Amino acid sequence: MLGQQDREKQLFNIEGFVGIAADLVKHDPKIEVVVKNLLGRTAVVVDIDTAIKLARKAGYEYKIVTLAGEVINAGGSITGGSLQSSSSSVLSRKAEIEALQRQNREKQTELEELNNKIEKLSKQSEDMGSDIEFKTEILHSLQIDINNHKNHCE
Repeated sequence: MLGQQDREKQLFNIEGFVGIAADLVKHDPKIEVVVKNLLGRTAVVVDIDTAIKLARKAGYEYKIVTLAGEVINAGGSITGGSLQSSSSSVLSRKAEIEALQRQNREKQTELEELNNKIEKLSKQSEDMGSDIEFKTEILHSLQIDINNHKNHCE
């Protein structure tokens, strides 16, 4: 069976893990026990996505804090961070996803319209090319007729 340190090494071997809060703060050695007690089970990660992955992987046994200030408490409750940006709020993600999906649908429609225009212009270009070829042949034939007529008149 794995020891606590080995288990933690496996848990925290995840992209976006910054460290254990107790190891990241500078403090007077006299209060080492207090710091370990308060921050020893608090993981620091880069973003909320990493926090959610780690919380699930650890069975919600650790407090996890993102660099933006979002917190997933032991047990799984989530509190918001210090940033007011909609991208940092877990609650606004659904609205953001819906807006992006709507934009995607609009862009797909625009793309279809542009592809239809390209197809139409390609057909017109092809038709014009055939027309130019036909008219070039007529011109060439008329030039031959003119030369023959000149030769005949001389």
